[in-house]
Amino acid sequence: MAEPISSPARWFLSRRESATFSTVFLILLAFGFNLELRTALRRVPMTDLGVYVCGAGAVRDGQDLYRIVDWRDWHYNYPPAMAILMRPLAHPVPVPPPVLPAGIARTAKNTPWGYLIDAPGNYYGLKPDNLRFFLIVAAWYVISVGLTFLSAHTLACAVERRRWQEPPPSEIKPRQRWWALRVIPILICITSIGTDFSRGQVDLVMLAAISLAIYFASRKSGLLAGIFLSVPACIKVFPALILWYPVWRRHLRMIFGMGVGLTLLLAVLPVVVLGPKRTVEYYQTFITVLVKPGLGAGADASRAQELTNMGATDNQSLLATIHRWSYPPDQRPLNATPAERLSSQVVGGLLLLGWSFIAGWRRTDSPRQLALLLGTLMGITLVLSPVAHNYYFLLLMPLITGLVDEALALRGHGARDWTIITSLSAFMVIDILARLPGIGRWLRELGLPLLTMVGLICLGGLIIYRSHRTRDDGDQSPLDVAHAIPIILPAAILSPTPSRINPLSSL
Repeated sequence: MAEPISSPARWFLSRRESATFSTVFLILLAFGFNLELRTALRRVPMTDLGVYVCGAGAVRDGQDLYRIVDWRDWHYNYPPAMAILMRPLAHPVPVPPPVLPAGIARTAKNTPWGYLIDAPGNYYGLKPDNLRFFLIVAAWYVISVGLTFLSAHTLACAVERRRWQEPPPSEIKPRQRWWALRVIPILICITSIGTDFSRGQVDLVMLAAISLAIYFASRKSGLLAGIFLSVPACIKVFPALILWYPVWRRHLRMIFGMGVGLTLLLAVLPVVVLGPKRTVEYYQTFITVLVKPGLGAGADASRAQELTNMGATDNQSLLATIHRWSYPPDQRPLNATPAERLSSQVVGGLLLLGWSFIAGWRRTDSPRQLALLLGTLMGITLVLSPVAHNYYFLLLMPLITGLVDEALALRGHGARDWTIITSLSAFMVIDILARLPGIGRWLRELGLPLLTMVGLICLGGLIIYRSHRTRDDGDQSPLDVAHAIPIILPAAILSPTPSRINPLSSL
């Protein structure tokens, strides 16, 4: 076993750490200012946050949650729980601008904030009609930053077997490791996290819930772990696959907690707030407009342009990637074919089968194995989901934390695992480049963000499998070239051929 790390009796920061914290604070402050310029201070806010806060406003004011739209004509496309929980940040559902007679231009006098006018410029300024949204954006940004640090800290505490309130050690090398285990995963996911900040999305809530589930599971608090593990599936449906972990591990307390969480968030909370009749109606609508079309089984097209069409978003799911590989950019159908859906489901099913085999039939895992198992399962979830935006990749932080912990453990024994270092570096670089103009679109066309994610999944699975065959004490040898073959194979199998795609034609 690794030697325990001594800790001081209180939290303190060195001068260098204080200077670093001050710099990070200023960067976050500047980012927040720019965020307000892009959202509340803009005539038409560039954010997804309006979907959630206007949905919360619909819940508060008794309007139809799935029929209202925000300023950009976007719908609320999630289970009711998140809209209910965001009621403290509720914003009134915007009233569409009046229809003007022919020849009358839209101006600031006849068009409310949130809608385009026939005049140059997008800056609106801070006025009474956008003041509440300005405060909402600021509050959600602060919450999102806090959830990011909470996620990184609780994941690190889990793999270190520490309590979350314990301060870092005072010795130099253990303290450097303490910081590295928290900072490096954030840096690797920084582009996805920054995009989530910028878009006002709620994926950091899901990440925090998964991180807390891993933390409480590492502390043998199965009930709390199960409750937190159920939260992501109640916010956005696609993370439901991670609930397979307690079932496969036969953790009865975690399964019970999972049932409690699902019942509270999906049934009790909506029934109490909305009433039984409206709750049933909402779920019927949700299944009709989103679940069935997302699975290719429904005829409702109300969300096609904003979500369910294959070209509606920057989608890095396996289904969307297969669809892109199958057609030139100017000849792609809007919807995936049954064969494409079947192919993605088969590959996803094989990945899940492989995960179950690698996880083994044992009932206990070390904290690092726990982070790797749930992290790889989250990655498989993103592969299987019909829609997987680039910024969803921040949900891989548990897997990345487990890999970083593995690399740091080897480094502590005088070894370096270049397979882990190279894989994490490639994932980070591709995730950054995929957001840039020009080359970013080319990389997304090729599906390289997906392929690097699959590489991390395979690497995590390989480490889990190896750890089951050796002593679970962190003293494991670095991966050699032969061990890297399972990481390279998925990219070789899934990579498009030149005859099927011409990425330069999409620039």
